[in-house]
Amino acid sequence: MRLRWVPWQVCAPLFPGRGERRHSWLSLSLLLLVMNLDELLRVLKPAYAEPQVGEGDTQSNFCCVSDPIDYSTTMGQTFLARENNLCAVRIMLVSKKPFARGNAVFSLFEAAHPQQVLHTIQLPLKEIGIGSRYYFMFPPIHNSKNKKYLFNITLLPDTQGEGIATWYEAEDAYKEGSLFVNGKQLTGDMYFSTHYFTGMKPCSPWEGVHETVLDQGLFVTVREMRFYYEYLPEVRAKTVTHKKIQQVERAFLNKNP
Repeated sequence: MRLRWVPWQVCAPLFPGRGERRHSWLSLSLLLLVMNLDELLRVLKPAYAEPQVGEGDTQSNFCCVSDPIDYSTTMGQTFLARENNLCAVRIMLVSKKPFARGNAVFSLFEAAHPQQVLHTIQLPLKEIGIGSRYYFMFPPIHNSKNKKYLFNITLLPDTQGEGIATWYEAEDAYKEGSLFVNGKQLTGDMYFSTHYFTGMKPCSPWEGVHETVLDQGLFVTVREMRFYYEYLPEVRAKTVTHKKIQQVERAFLNKNP
């Protein structure tokens, strides 16, 4: 077969010249830069910025650990919301032994309507340590101010283990609410704090972008993130900050753990 000469103008688009190659690499680099900036501004910045959340009532006294809570036991606490946009309740749980399976269940109600569940959030029991504080986060309740609420903690029926417990104060330390076990009012108050969204629109799990639960120790400050990115990638993967980031990212993706 006889080869024919093909004019170079026909093949030129397949083999860009030096100037065109430089232009292509510049366009690709610019595209990657834009994608990185989008990731930084849209995901990482709201995830690790200081959350726009204020603290409300706090019952910080605790002297005792409750009796074990299992699927037949419900422990609850009522409280008064001081502001609008209630978005989180923090409590302290304790588990002495690891669980094979099962979830603790946090439920929130308006006290005047205890049959109507506002939010239900599950926490895997295997994640509960000896004395960990957990934020049960939910979308801000816009008209929460001056309303009384009730939150309950119980376990699912398929739980395997000895149960969990909560920390509480044996005296009546919080005058605006009461402690309940299986619907019966008792003397004392659970250790808890309430939190309110103060911004315009929630952007991270810490602000109640959706229902989730986060360990208090998972919060990553801007300063901590700055140090984190100064490490080499192989060093980052071994840090506590890296574990925090992974769990916060899972909270972004999962509405319920």
